[in-house]
Amino acid sequence: AETKSRVTEELLAQKGTKITQHSYICNAYGRMLDSGKYSDLTLVCRKKEFAVHRIVLATQSSVFAAQLYGGLAESKESVIVINPEYEPDAFGGFLRFLYMGEIRLHMNNIKILLTLADFYCVRALHNACFSFLDEQDFDMATLMGMMQTWSTGGAAIQGYLMSRYCDLVPSFYEFVKAKEFLTMNENVLIELLKLDQLCLEESEVLQAVISWGEHQMKSSTSPEGVKSLKETIANCMRYVRFELIDTKFIVTEVLPQKLISNERFVEIMQRKYSDNCPPPRRSTSFVAYDEKKRGIFYYIGSNGLKEEWRNPAKNGLITVTLSSSGGASRHCICDRKWTSGAVENSYGSAPTWIQFDLKNYQLVPRSYYVQQDQDHFLRNWRFEASQDTTSWTVLATYVNDTTITSECRFGHFKVKCGKPYRYFRIYVTGPSHKGQQSFDLTQVELFGRALPPKKKRTDAAI
Repeated sequence: AETKSRVTEELLAQKGTKITQHSYICNAYGRMLDSGKYSDLTLVCRKKEFAVHRIVLATQSSVFAAQLYGGLAESKESVIVINPEYEPDAFGGFLRFLYMGEIRLHMNNIKILLTLADFYCVRALHNACFSFLDEQDFDMATLMGMMQTWSTGGAAIQGYLMSRYCDLVPSFYEFVKAKEFLTMNENVLIELLKLDQLCLEESEVLQAVISWGEHQMKSSTSPEGVKSLKETIANCMRYVRFELIDTKFIVTEVLPQKLISNERFVEIMQRKYSDNCPPPRRSTSFVAYDEKKRGIFYYIGSNGLKEEWRNPAKNGLITVTLSSSGGASRHCICDRKWTSGAVENSYGSAPTWIQFDLKNYQLVPRSYYVQQDQDHFLRNWRFEASQDTTSWTVLATYVNDTTITSECRFGHFKVKCGKPYRYFRIYVTGPSHKGQQSFDLTQVELFGRALPPKKKRTDAAI
């Protein structure tokens, strides 16, 4: 035992203790940028000069690397003039991000910073900007205005804005009929198709591409004549993830129109059913409503679809709260088995509500599902969301709604929302079908874009 202890101590001594000084290094780089010390290049943006260091720019941007070390003309220059369309202050903030990994984002500079991130291929800044936009609550009118004023911001930006627009459209059919979608540039559509957070089923993605192509054919003024549908959408079809589409749908809807070749179909089927070649997937963070009803509770209970599902309420991953308790355990609401029992409030109590706390997760809701037992079908209620349980946002209001009946004891309800929330609740505002302000629920599930817990950063400056 003594020998083993000594060996362990020696190994620990050899391994040592890892010490990080990220803040120190980043601050040193920041001072180097501010002072211009050791600078070997000057960038000029609207007459404002920035003394910079080639090696720093090249390590952070593949575009700078090609310009400065790729044998291009700029590699021999000591002064390079930057596109005058960029604001000097925004460009200075962009450089500071390259040196220090920090940036202050707001709606006045987000467009230009996204444009810079795209042009210079700075993925970290690109992601930071989109994360910032994810936190903003945009309504339809705001997004329309942004798509018009940001039309020169690049295809990736346009694609992102269109995905947010898609979040707000109440139905897929309204989305594909919208002028903003049908008239978009092909490159913008391709960027939209690339997005993992696109809140559509893959069969809907395909149908959207087809609708876009048909509109392009109708509005074509090309002197070369109108292309076929297959030719019109050929570039976009490369980004449709056919492996996610039901085989029967492909056979009955896609192959007859000859939108893909038989050889492509065989390749898709091989990837779809091969254990050695897992199929691509639209982001697992988008939990869509289907017959399996695997929403955010299933997503959390399976650790982002990575593990076998466990009831997240029983395991403390989410919290279910009732205005007053009654019936079966509140955990049953997430059991995925309507036979587990009905969760009820105490009859006659008011106000009446059931609340869900996603804890470490957030959700941009697209819809929700409610299943009930034989008593007290919901007729009057609000579906609400919050970040702190103090201030609640009403996402939908129902008055004398008759969706749930004794013949059909469930309902799937769509909502408009473009912002993530942690808390959700069903708040009863009037009598059930039996005349009391009560509910009798066997299952609830929420659907939309899930935002997993953010990884903890070891240093605030990174």
